Amino acid sequence: MSNTFRSGDYKVECDRCGRAYFRSECTKTWDNLIVCGKCYDGPRDPQDYRVRYRADRQLVFGARPEPAIVWIAERVLLEDGAYLLTEDNETLLRNWN
Repeated sequence: MSNTFRSGDYKVECDRCGRAYFRSECTKTWDNLIVCGKCYDGPRDPQDYRVRYRADRQLVFGARPEPAIVWIAERVLLEDGAYLLTEDNETLLRNWN
């Protein structure tokens, strides 16, 4: 860039690289950044706003509901191993090891 005067032009700073350029050497991007020619990466990709999608039917053939959880144990041992309990929380044995 030259530091000479240009009639009707002014200096701006590139929003990506931070260098000073004349406004006529810069381009405004789709997200309103003013960038120099080296930092300009082209127009916005057309697929950003023109893609149309189709609804996808994701059905499972022969699907069945999950079975209910059935507890068959009558005694529960706590994680620390201190008590052996029934389903009614009655203590059967202390210090189970």
